[in-house]
Amino acid sequence: AEAFKRTETFPEFLTEMLTGVQRGENLEYVFKVTGEYLQKVSEFKNKVITSITYPAFVISLSFLSLFVAVKFVVPRIAKVLEGFGKELPLITKLVILFSDFLTFALFLLPLLFLLVRFREKFLSRERIDYLTLKIPVVGKLSLYFNLSRFSRTLAMLLEASVPLSSALSIAVKSISNTYLRKKLEGLIGEVEKGKSFSVLLSRERILPELFVNLVETGEVSGELEKTLNLLAQVYEKQTERLINFWLRIVEPVAILVIGVTVGIIAFSVILPLTEISMGLKP
Repeated sequence: AEAFKRTETFPEFLTEMLTGVQRGENLEYVFKVTGEYLQKVSEFKNKVITSITYPAFVISLSFLSLFVAVKFVVPRIAKVLEGFGKELPLITKLVILFSDFLTFALFLLPLLFLLVRFREKFLSRERIDYLTLKIPVVGKLSLYFNLSRFSRTLAMLLEASVPLSSALSIAVKSISNTYLRKKLEGLIGEVEKGKSFSVLLSRERILPELFVNLVETGEVSGELEKTLNLLAQVYEKQTERLINFWLRIVEPVAILVIGVTVGIIAFSVILPLTEISMGLKP
């Protein structure tokens, strides 16, 4: 376990898990399930990246094209049109005003970068993660993703005959959301005193009812490991389904917005050109 820690390649919770079980007789089994776990995590990440890549590329390229048109093309055409002594139509003025706003926004980007970079100077990491859980869609994604990792890690440890309290102290390190991690860490001391894990979970309002109920079922039936593996699968699928659902909505909406914006930009250029050509007719 110490050798794995020194490499700084493996997640902290995996090295802690090896520390927790290397004293027992299940080290070979843990290496096996750890390999399977890392493979599943890799497959899940690849699925998410694959589903996001194409829409993100199309939307980014479209917005970049619009930015170039609004920031550089339209203002130059407007200057040419003003040279004819004609007053620009309202829609053209609005597009130019938007171009000026983009210029102002570009100057604010470094400030925004600094705010993001040093956000923990203004808000604690725990507070930021708490607010993240409250954001629609993003909050659910964070919760489902972390619950799937926590469930699978805890199941692996229990299958390796690690006591529940020790398994919990290791499994919570798989949770990237600090607020959620602190909530679950607070239960470890109570579990060590012999209190029911599912009863303690039921007090945490942030946890889904399904999660609490299935953990309770696993405790009562004596098959907590199987239940946790099932929960891991459920929340992995929920995460993937949620991402795919919103991508199916965001992509056409983004394309529609881009199409309307292109139409407005084109109209803002064509309208003054038409007026000028009409004025040049004898």
